[in-house]
Amino acid sequence: MLWAKVMIVPCDSEGLLKELGYSFESYREPASSPEFSNKRFDDVLMGAIEKLRGVRMYKHQEEAFEALSSGKNVILVSGTGSGKTEAWVIPVIANAMKALAVYPTLALASDQLRRIKEYFEELGLPGKVIAVDSRNAKKVTDASVVATNPAFLMQDLKRIAEGRGYLGSFLSDVNLLVFDELDFYGSHGASAVLSMVEIISNFIKYGDLGPQVVLLTATLGDPEAVAHTLSEITGRETVIIRGKPFRVENRGYLVLTKDIEKLWKWAKSNKSRIVRAVPDFASVIDDFKEFKENLYLLVEVLRSKGIWMPSASIDYSEVIARYVTCEKEGLTLVFVNSIRMAEKLLREVQEKLPPQFKDAVASHHHMVSKKKREEIERLAREGKIKVIITPRTLAQGIDLGNIVRVVHIGLPDTVREFKQREGRKGRRGDIAFTETIIFPYRQWDKKLLKYGSSMLLEWTKLPLEKLEISVDNDWSKLFVGLWKVIRGEILLEEEKELLESLGLLKEGRLTPEGRRVWNNLGFYEYGPPYGIPRVVIKKGRKEKLPEVGRRDFVERLQPGCFDYTSDAIVVEVGKDGILEMDLPEAMREKQWVFEALQQYHKAKQKWGEYNADPMKDYRFGKLSSKVRVLVKPPRKGFGKLLETPLQSLWVVESRKADVKKVGNKLIPVYSREEIAIDAETYGEYEDYTYGFSYPLDARWEEVEVLASLAYALSVLRVKEAFDVTELRYSFKNGVAKEVVVWETEASGLLRRINWKELAKLVKKHKHDKMTELVALMIDPVSVEEVLKKRGSWLKLKDLAVELLEEIGSKEPNLKVLLDAKEVEEIPKAFLFDPEVEELWIYDKGDIKRIKVNKPRDLLPLVDLLKSGTTVTFMSEKALEALIRRYPLLYRFYIEAVTRNRMINLYRSLRRDLKLKSLSFQSLAKALGIELKAPKDYLETLIIAYKKWRGLQEELKADGR
Repeated sequence: MLWAKVMIVPCDSEGLLKELGYSFESYREPASSPEFSNKRFDDVLMGAIEKLRGVRMYKHQEEAFEALSSGKNVILVSGTGSGKTEAWVIPVIANAMKALAVYPTLALASDQLRRIKEYFEELGLPGKVIAVDSRNAKKVTDASVVATNPAFLMQDLKRIAEGRGYLGSFLSDVNLLVFDELDFYGSHGASAVLSMVEIISNFIKYGDLGPQVVLLTATLGDPEAVAHTLSEITGRETVIIRGKPFRVENRGYLVLTKDIEKLWKWAKSNKSRIVRAVPDFASVIDDFKEFKENLYLLVEVLRSKGIWMPSASIDYSEVIARYVTCEKEGLTLVFVNSIRMAEKLLREVQEKLPPQFKDAVASHHHMVSKKKREEIERLAREGKIKVIITPRTLAQGIDLGNIVRVVHIGLPDTVREFKQREGRKGRRGDIAFTETIIFPYRQWDKKLLKYGSSMLLEWTKLPLEKLEISVDNDWSKLFVGLWKVIRGEILLEEEKELLESLGLLKEGRLTPEGRRVWNNLGFYEYGPPYGIPRVVIKKGRKEKLPEVGRRDFVERLQPGCFDYTSDAIVVEVGKDGILEMDLPEAMREKQWVFEALQQYHKAKQKWGEYNADPMKDYRFGKLSSKVRVLVKPPRKGFGKLLETPLQSLWVVESRKADVKKVGNKLIPVYSREEIAIDAETYGEYEDYTYGFSYPLDARWEEVEVLASLAYALSVLRVKEAFDVTELRYSFKNGVAKEVVVWETEASGLLRRINWKELAKLVKKHKHDKMTELVALMIDPVSVEEVLKKRGSWLKLKDLAVELLEEIGSKEPNLKVLLDAKEVEEIPKAFLFDPEVEELWIYDKGDIKRIKVNKPRDLLPLVDLLKSGTTVTFMSEKALEALIRRYPLLYRFYIEAVTRNRMINLYRSLRRDLKLKSLSFQSLAKALGIELKAPKDYLETLIIAYKKWRGLQEELKADGR
């Protein structure tokens, strides 16, 4: 948006890589720019901010300004660098608003906060922008913008409920709530954000209306539903605005190997030998383009046949060293797998540099002091540091405006993390172009390359996983309900029912378990608001590592597990927290490590690998660790999840592979063995989430079920951009076989999956290589095992359809309701149409239509609720929002609910029939009623009520 006088022109990697003898695949991504408006910032700021003088607004910025200036909420769906900060800051300045800005981390927001502070200082308002988090907690009263993170905000809302807190005074008078990078939090976190908005709007903010809300995100699955929920919570109209990202031209390079012509020459000279072993490789050897595309597959398959082709080789440090010397003003950000690798690469790069350049490269991670990190960032902004090397886990921790190039030494596990890395660069218009450099390093990268180099590039271009927000999330009800109890507010009936069903509330008071859950609820995970310490021993000295969460501790950092952020192994859990050592040192200190290494070498020798190196296998993904966890998820919807670590395991994979022909394609299949670690495990992890169990026919085998679900989820990822990391599943092989599916965090996604429709989607899906890759990413062991048995991906696809159809056939429907005998009782009824603000009432045969222009227009509902049974069909939040408009009505409503005279069929039918979702249209369709006029809607409601009461009487008579 803002253009400097001198363009930053990065050095050209294409020429550099060719000069160094590397073969690569390249691609181009065109520049992108949001649409400009005819309005300038001067038009609303009167030229008050020098940096914005004469600068035209983007269209989405103008739309956001107009919406916010007229009291509306805004959902802005737009990509990186599109001026989302100015979209809300300028209305705050122009309208003298107080804003709470919530960022994933304040480190990520450093550039934005610096810019916002400069704006306010130029307006003569220094000190009006304040950052508050757990490290800098303080009471806030006199501020215009308060920046924080969601974890601190949730903890402070809990403190406010208890009569303390830092932000209470500010929030009581806040005008605007801003949540940046909403997609960063995932579906559960985004739902938690809406819960916090609800609490602030309904119980903390003074006035009849809640504060305005701005949600900033790159993706959103169903923005209309989220907009509807925001409007219900705040009482304000919500507008959805879309903007294009700002991006200069990006040039991408996938580096394959050095001296590929020599490798091709070797292959051609050994063609007869290769073709005798693998006839299908004749065309690969003859055509250089095909050879380059399938290089990594060729190497693996030939090794499995005993033909040792020279390996592909890459010296990362020599390439990165050239970036240090060739860049004038631009900064290169290098992502690596661990802190140890960052330090090792830093030393190797510095060894290749002349003395005057050695200080122009630095590593940036938690083991570097905060003061030193800030110094590195300052020197990088000034152009004195040209390259920063950082672990992949810190993709959200560096935000510098002059980054021109991102180097990936190994790809991350998800497209979301890849995009987050990529989003760090090219944020300014004075950069001529940016670059993406990908060096294959990890086992996942090599697996992608075995499908061809084009597939690896295609994976990086997959759309971001959609952010799906469930507006009826029971976790949100749990948090809001507990907050109300602590605060002394009246609970909704469904909140009360939920808390009581979970054993958290009894006779209006929290149980001991309820108090414990309240203390442990957090934004990112369940547990106390602090992590578990980690210490690594290096050469006899203890060095502190960043704390980890309780879930990571239980699932992947038990004794015997490798820590991929430090390249060490966990050896103890004690007073210092998690203790780690280098593998050689751990072998000397711990008998069980020594014994595990003996079993490792035994497995390798069985596969003909007599000179195996565990550290080399670890680096290339042939030696990994996992924890066998006993998981007890909820099985009938929302409930408690409990994870207990049982045993740590090493997973050893052979370097040589058997070759299996699946369809027309050769794939390498590796031998694997699990080694049980004889070390004690520690801790438990609990949370509240969704889980469902589905009975299965006795014919199903575990590996078939697991592989089928992996395939089904891969289709969801490829076709619907579904975040497959949010679901887990297991097979229960008891007397009655069943599959249990649960959410890692309570997002409500499972309630939205229709298994029959998913079966249809998988059946229609045209199978492709990307589906194969994603399925192998989800569960490589089960998928490869089924492919061995079945012989083709299409047979696995058919198996997945068969499983999904069987699961879908077990889903409840409305038949039970339809078969019930109607009672004679005719209730009073009402419905509310929020689109036209109209109330429809049925009372003793009369139908009334009332336009609701002011709260007193709801007075007829008071007479309706005074006696007899009244029925409606609304979401609980929508019903409460309607009733709360008129205080007198709310009193009669609470009395009617307490005496069971107020029946909300939306809640009652879903509860009693165990329905995941229920629309009014589907109810009417089942009853054979065509919805044309209000009388049709009310008739549907009354008949459904009469059948529901009949069903209850039948169940009672049967003793159920």
